[in-house]
Amino acid sequence: MDQKRRKRLELKALVQERLTAAAEDVFALFESTIAQFEEELRRSEEEKRRKQEQLESVLNGTIHHTRILLLRTDKDLITF
Repeated sequence: MDQKRRKRLELKALVQERLTAAAEDVFALFESTIAQFEEELRRSEEEKRRKQEQLESVLNGTIHHTRILLLRTDKDLITF
């Protein structure tokens, strides 16, 4: 094998090695970013569920369990 061909093959191997390393870094960063987005989505869904439960609790408590009694100045009882 002549000198030029050997140098070309060495350069090709070096470029392939560096490209492979760069691709692995990109994929690792991509996986990390996806994992962060999934965790953020999970927290958002959990917060949404908690807020929905709070809203339902307030609405159900207000509508079904609470009676407001007001006394007018002339002592008539008003119930809502």
